[in-house]
Amino acid sequence: MGGMTPQTPRDFKDAAFGHTARIGAALGNATRVEIMDVLLQGERSVESLAQQVAASVANTSRHLQILAAAGMVTRRAEGTTRYYRVADDVSGGGGAGADAYRGDHGTGGHLFRG
Repeated sequence: MGGMTPQTPRDFKDAAFGHTARIGAALGNATRVEIMDVLLQGERSVESLAQQVAASVANTSRHLQILAAAGMVTRRAEGTTRYYRVADDVSGGGGAGADAYRGDHGTGGHLFRG
């Protein structure tokens, strides 16, 4: 949760609530939720994501920066191309937030039918 180990129960609560708030803020935009939905299907380049969510590459890149800062996605570089995927602790880790993303919940692997 940010590198510093909480020392007291209050420190732990502050860190946990702060982390939850960052995730909530990151998912407080419909385009970012759609990006997460696409990434649940597998790793994508910024260009591919931009096309799939009908946004510019610059706008998509900014959304990905916000998701990465919240720990929701990870990035790798291959030459000049950047690839993003859902972070392991979001797609397979513990917690209620991860549970919302895991499994298909009857939607064929997507967050929403559509």
